[in-house]
Amino acid sequence: MPPRGRERDVVSDDAVDVELVEDGRPGSERRRVPVRGVVALLLVLVLSVGVALVVAKVHEAQRARELAARGFATSLTRPMAQAWSASGATPLLADQQQLVVATADGLESRDLVSGERVWALDLQGTCLPVVGGEAWVGIGVAAAGDDPARLWCRTGDGRDVSVDPGGGVVVGERPVTGTAVLATVLDGDVVRLQVTDDGRIDASRWSLDGVLRWEATTPDPVAATVMPIVMLESGGAYARVTGTRTLLLDLSTGQEVDPLVAAAGGTTERRTVSRSVPIPGGGDVEQRDGPGLLPQVVAVGPDGVEWWQSSGALVRPDRDDGSDPEVVLVQSGGVLLGVDVRTGERLWSYVEAVQPAVLVGGVVVAQGSGEILALRVADGGVLWRHEVGHELTGAALTSDGHVVVGDDGADLVAWGLLDGAERWRDQLPDGALWDGVLPDGALLVGAADSVTVLR
Repeated sequence: MPPRGRERDVVSDDAVDVELVEDGRPGSERRRVPVRGVVALLLVLVLSVGVALVVAKVHEAQRARELAARGFATSLTRPMAQAWSASGATPLLADQQQLVVATADGLESRDLVSGERVWALDLQGTCLPVVGGEAWVGIGVAAAGDDPARLWCRTGDGRDVSVDPGGGVVVGERPVTGTAVLATVLDGDVVRLQVTDDGRIDASRWSLDGVLRWEATTPDPVAATVMPIVMLESGGAYARVTGTRTLLLDLSTGQEVDPLVAAAGGTTERRTVSRSVPIPGGGDVEQRDGPGLLPQVVAVGPDGVEWWQSSGALVRPDRDDGSDPEVVLVQSGGVLLGVDVRTGERLWSYVEAVQPAVLVGGVVVAQGSGEILALRVADGGVLWRHEVGHELTGAALTSDGHVVVGDDGADLVAWGLLDGAERWRDQLPDGALWDGVLPDGALLVGAADSVTVLR
């Protein structure tokens, strides 16, 4: 049977041709797929995935920068390799960019990454780093956000000198003319007591930027016949000098005061904030110390109103990524406490004596008696512990979740932050005597006559 159809005239030059065209059945119309719409949808999906990946990378890079600024290593998934080494160098001070060392020629600064010399200063003497207003015996580590660090040096030609490590510049100096019976740093100021030739006590206090706070001399020769004994009292508020007579110097003014003042514990106005932790949204948790008084932890809101207070000392790990700002660590009576920053409620306690070293990712790594352990900050639960025969001097944490410590002075070992499982083990450089973490998360290893930086 011929196909059903309809005729359609096709005009040509010679005649009229007839073409049969098959009828379309009702409802059989072909639906055209919107190709442009599909392409647009695919482009949107691709762009969305790309944007998500870019955002994730940006967040990851931002997190890495934040961790680096807080003293965490960039990556510890593989054993650390030597970045550079310097011989004949004794490390004094490290910050985010440099390591300042003492050499036979004076002081010099080395770039933390390359080890290249940044500056050198011909200064012969003995120097101590001053970080956070305190003099350090050993290496001073200045973290981001700290007050400017200084080097306090006693030169061979009889001067107290303050050096700004930012450029190796002398920013203050004072002559030393007598026999020192006290030389220390209190709240960022140099306090010196010395005996003059006629047996009097010369006392002075000056800032490490060279500003004289006060100077005073006793009216009588209290050290004429005996070398006086000097003791700091009430947290450095007073100096008790015992010679031919006993006198008490108020180190904030240089004035002699009644010894009964210190015996009675001083005045409450002398209580000062020694350390603090910010509260999310405003305010601080502060440790307050006072003459003759036990330390006190106080939470202060953004309006200055005290929320709560407790006896004890505020614990600040060497490095803290700020991952759990709602819990503050307090040590009281040898017990480590996790305290709610807003209410002062004791969330948990750990009764064994430990010293927190690092807090990252909601985990605090602490040094115990012959062991290293990890605790959850939220509830104080023990994640893992390892027996060690040394102090936790070389711990380094990173966002990829590793803990690296020196093991018995010969090896470096990496453990997983959450499970404590060993990830890798490697040897320390030959002759290693000590190790410590630099502000950018690198490991500084010291030998008898050299220092080496591992990354």
